[in-house]
Amino acid sequence: MVFEYTPDQVGDHDSRWLFKIPSEKITQEFLVVGRVNEPNVLFESGKLKFGPLLLSGKAKETVRIINQEHIPFAFNFSNSSVKGSPDYGDSLKVSPMSGLVPAYGEIPVEIQFNPKFELTYNYNLQCNIKRKARPLTLNIKGEGYQIHHTVMADEPQVRASATEACKLDLGEFFINEVKTKQVQLSNDGDFNFDFQWKRIPNKFITISPDTGTVHKGSTETITIEYAPTAENSLKNYKATLSVLSGPKYDFNFCGSARKPGVKLNQHVFDFGQCFVTSQPVPNKKTLTITNIDN
Repeated sequence: MVFEYTPDQVGDHDSRWLFKIPSEKITQEFLVVGRVNEPNVLFESGKLKFGPLLLSGKAKETVRIINQEHIPFAFNFSNSSVKGSPDYGDSLKVSPMSGLVPAYGEIPVEIQFNPKFELTYNYNLQCNIKRKARPLTLNIKGEGYQIHHTVMADEPQVRASATEACKLDLGEFFINEVKTKQVQLSNDGDFNFDFQWKRIPNKFITISPDTGTVHKGSTETITIEYAPTAENSLKNYKATLSVLSGPKYDFNFCGSARKPGVKLNQHVFDFGQCFVTSQPVPNKKTLTITNIDN
């Protein structure tokens, strides 16, 4: 005679049975008692917070499933809880999705957050444990954001585009003069961002500042200075403004510097021999400077 106990609920269970052999006038009562305990399997932490993350960026964290029982337990994560809200897209990945937690052991689970949209994420990740009545729940929070900014250049100001180079004409002028252009980089979002200029070195061109941070709600004014000390010509000189983790803006500079168009009537004056007298007689020659510039 075998009693089989297959409970489907946690707690204490009992069942009374009466065994009879009428021909022998034998009667025996049986009380079958059983107790079901939840397996002591748990997450090391019940919540995980990624914080703000730039769209298409990736962040990874590791949580552990801990088994405090003397036998192993299988686990698997609910696919629907990994997907979360339909608005989240495929922004969360869990690896491994299923496996076996060894007796008195633990297994690491990698959670990867890769936000696809600019919103706040809140997941309740469910992990089913075999022989456990209710799944384990891990709350995961994160936020996706974009860099909101504008780039204005020249005077009057023109909005720069990341898809087309912005042309800045410094004009034609004389050497030892200084020509400047300004680029304004505004942060219209809620998060700070960094920027950097990249260009081929030119000793007559300075960009200040060429790197920096634009704080939320502020504007950084960048000055491009062209100060040639010798004749020089710029033809589509390229400089690139990079918003880190954001778009790039190309600028093409044109301009030239030359010497003034001036002509002297002669370059050497020879006064010859002159006598020293008590009343000196001036010996004069005339230097004529002619402007032949346009």
